[in-house]
Order: sequence, then C-alpha cells, then structure tokens
Amino acid sequence: MRIAVCDDEQTFLNLISSILIKEFKNHNIDCEIVTFNTCKEFLSSHCTNNFDVVFLDIVMPEMNGFEAAKEIRKISEKTYVIFVTTENSLVYDSFEFQPFYFVPKGTKKFIEERLSLVVSRLIIRFLADKQLSLPLPYGKNILITPTQIKYLRSSANYTEYILNDNTAVRVRQKLDDAMEQLSPDFFVRIHKSYAVNMKYIKTIDYSSYGLLLDDDTFLNISRKYKNDLEEAYCGYLRNFG
Repeated sequence: MRIAVCDDEQTFLNLISSILIKEFKNHNIDCEIVTFNTCKEFLSSHCTNNFDVVFLDIVMPEMNGFEAAKEIRKISEKTYVIFVTTENSLVYDSFEFQPFYFVPKGTKKFIEERLSLVVSRLIIRFLADKQLSLPLPYGKNILITPTQIKYLRSSANYTEYILNDNTAVRVRQKLDDAMEQLSPDFFVRIHKSYAVNMKYIKTIDYSSYGLLLDDDTFLNISRKYKNDLEEAYCGYLRNFG
C-alpha cells in the first residue's frame, strides 16, 4: 500500500507519519509512506506513480487541499483521500471531493485515536477490493475477494472455499498454504480442517468447542486452536467490530 502524507507543518507531518507506521505495523500490513510539504510536490509524484491513500492538509499555501483533491480525482478515482486539518468548519465543504475520512487536528492522543480508526477502516476496504486468483482444473482460474469467503474446509490436499453465496470453490491446496494468502486480522484457524472469516461469526461457545456462522452453519473448534481463536476474535472485535 502506497501512502502519501501532505502537510506544510513539519511537526504534524512527522507525527502523522509515525502514527501510521505504527498502526500498519500492528496490523502486519506492508506500506510505503512518503511525505510532502506542498500539494504541488505531492501531485507531481502522484502523476508518476499513483498513491493508494493520501492524508491531506486543507489549509496550505500556494495550493490548498481542496484544489489538490480536485486534481487527484482527475488522475485517479481510486485514491482514498483523508483530510487532516485544524479547520473543523470545512468538513461539509470537503464532501464534494468524496473523502474517505476527515481527521481534525488536536492533541497527539486524539490524532492517534482517530488515525487508528481510519487505518482499521482502510484495511477493511482494501481487503474488500483485493482479489485472489484460485486455480481450477484445466488451467482455469476464478477471481474472488477475501470478504466473499465465509470459511475454509480442507481434506487431504484439497481446500474448499465456502463463499457467502453458499457456493464452494475446491482447490488443490493445503489449508496452511491457503491461510498464507489471507489476513490474520480477519481469518483464523479453528481446527485442523477449518478456518473461518471472523466477519461471519454469529456466536462462539468455547465451553462446547463450537461456533455458529451468521447462516447458522456449525463449525467445530479443536482444543489446539481454541486459544488462537479467542485471541484473534477479541482483536477483531476491538479493531473492526
């Protein structure tokens, strides 16, 4: 994920960058963060190699954040724009540029809390957009997104991806290999034969070693993976619930 931070105040530029580095590291997400002091410098770089996300101050000399956002939309509709500013009154004016979020400047603690929320929502959005290519027989492939996957079921050297439309895609692949493609923020192993997308968990009964998905599918939890599930699901609810 390529991220730009554009602010003419070096103090805020450094603060926002350091918080973002920490937050993405906490989620085990690789990212490249590039900082800019002017909108013109940012746009010059963005034209060459588009950024996925830009944290953009609004009140800046020469070219302000709204003017920059207008140029961003001409270059790339897919770039997520997050406005960061001391001018809270500008929040309504920002809607024209379809921002992903609006972060008011404040104390370090306040900005940390807001950016933590923004990063969590960005990760959800990126995972929703990311596509997995699953190999099918006869050299064919099918593209799915992680958010379509409700759970995974393995048998021998095959893994079935059970999707949210109740269809299944069977792939010659071990469950361990399948899990390497999926974010641990959302997917957790619960059994030697099962892994689940925590988005679809309805209830968990740790005492009886079982869980229900939102369509009332029952899945067994093995003793080996019970603690992993408990820790992962607490983290999921804390960050995304």
